Amino acid sequence: MLPPAQLPIVPQQRQSVQQTSGILTVTEGEPFFLNCSYEANSTPYLFWYRQYGNQKPEQILTAYKSKSSNNHFQEGKFSTTLVLESQNSVPLNIRSVSLLDAAVYFCALNPTIIHGLIVLTVNSRLLLSLISFHPLFLVLPSCETIGHHRNALEANSPLTKVHNLEQLLEKLQWLDLS
Repeated sequence: MLPPAQLPIVPQQRQSVQQTSGILTVTEGEPFFLNCSYEANSTPYLFWYRQYGNQKPEQILTAYKSKSSNNHFQEGKFSTTLVLESQNSVPLNIRSVSLLDAAVYFCALNPTIIHGLIVLTVNSRLLLSLISFHPLFLVLPSCETIGHHRNALEANSPLTKVHNLEQLLEKLQWLDLS
């Protein structure tokens, strides 16, 4: 390891991800896709995660250039292609939505820059809604509890590398989805 005085200075690269806000209703058995746009100075690795209540997030897809992998998940259930050039997006495609797909979905860049989460909940239909991280607050559906999210976001979650979640949870702003 180099002594501190000899450490190279690496220019900071601008990197971000963006997910569209809104609510989307999905019927069981139908396919759907979630978009995630990114900004990066170089070709990034992009990741899609799924998180069930009170569990740590699990990585479901990785995309780099025109390649994607989802080795340990249901064959063909999830797919993505990293769209380069002017679009810079990495959509998550879920084939034939089922009740087992009810979870939180979010995209990340390299793998810890996260803008939004998409919650898939179950009522008579499957409902997608966006949870967005902002510098000062976190927006959560009003049906969720603080304790559930505090327990679900474990120390090894990529979310904890992005923001100080303890401070965010203290400043919760509730979004009424009813």
